Amino acid sequence: MLPLLGASNLHREHSDLFKATTSSIKQLLGNGKSQPTDAGPAVVYKNQRIELRPNESVLNGLLRSGHAIPHSCQAGACQSCIMQADENSQSALSAHSQAALTPAQRQQGLFLACCTVPEQTLHVSLPDSQTRPVTHATISDIRPLAQRVMQLSLACELRYEAGQFVNVIVDSTRFGRVQRSYSLANAYQTGAGLRLHIKCLDDGQFSNWLTQEAQIGDEVTIEGPHGLCYLTSDDCDNPSMLLAGTGTGLAPLLAILETALAQEYNGDIHLILANKTAGDFYALELLQSIAAQHQNLKLHFLVKKNLEQEDLVQDEFVIDDVKNSSKANNLLVNADVYQYLKQLPLDFSRASVFLCGAESFVQKMRKACFLQGASMKKIKADAFIAS
Repeated sequence: MLPLLGASNLHREHSDLFKATTSSIKQLLGNGKSQPTDAGPAVVYKNQRIELRPNESVLNGLLRSGHAIPHSCQAGACQSCIMQADENSQSALSAHSQAALTPAQRQQGLFLACCTVPEQTLHVSLPDSQTRPVTHATISDIRPLAQRVMQLSLACELRYEAGQFVNVIVDSTRFGRVQRSYSLANAYQTGAGLRLHIKCLDDGQFSNWLTQEAQIGDEVTIEGPHGLCYLTSDDCDNPSMLLAGTGTGLAPLLAILETALAQEYNGDIHLILANKTAGDFYALELLQSIAAQHQNLKLHFLVKKNLEQEDLVQDEFVIDDVKNSSKANNLLVNADVYQYLKQLPLDFSRASVFLCGAESFVQKMRKACFLQGASMKKIKADAFIAS
């Protein structure tokens, strides 16, 4: 008679297997209780944990969850979405999320929410008023500079550098709270206030507020200044400057030009304005007047469209409400700006370069200037991104 095959041992093995299987199932099911998961990065804001989707930014995750986070361009240019990480989260911030900020801002744990796709959980908050100060300004003047360009003048005291921009926050009866970024068009001077050049768009919320609602004496909120495309003493040590822009990219270039000339900069300054049509130019008389007083300023107005095809009318050039004659047409040169650089009498290797305007223009122009010998360290750019 054959012996039994260890019945007690077999029972014990089956029992152990059952327990192990049951334990595994309980772990998967969480023992019937909801267990915290950390399947991917998340953002914790106002004690709420928000799981982020793959490649989702902190800003988009917060907006998706219904949080009202200030934002505008969503491309890292306007700096409207600056947030602050707590001390335990600051080491997890990427260089990209803080690239456009100053060393002082980075040290405080500030970052751009639209540029931050975290690899681990971040605990964040909106910066307080001391970290992100705002200034209250009053509208002192509104006037046209061209058919689609308005100048908004604001009375306030704000220290800034020539070439920087601010975020303007207004309360519209039609659109609610509207925030947009605009470059400052005048050099800093005590008591001078701020001048902004606004391109008016048919469907633009800020444009409609400006042309239909805004009144002299109304109060707006200013946040900033921001931006690293500004004039420094090192720039004035270089023997020449190139200022190039499109559309209302002229605004920060005017501030840089005004500041440099006020500091008696005597090197050659080449100002290039490049637009698709003649109607995109403005402030030509003002620029001619400045050039007449400063022989070191060379003006270059380039238009891409054939002038013969352009139906130029007199009121497309309005400076301080005074109509310019159609002789402005004679100032424009039909040329490709990137090819035009090659014939410019300028030693790019020794020049400070400032580029402002449409994003595609800034990217191409930066490369073109570099190929002409400009140092990347001496090229400062401010790309205008639609929002």
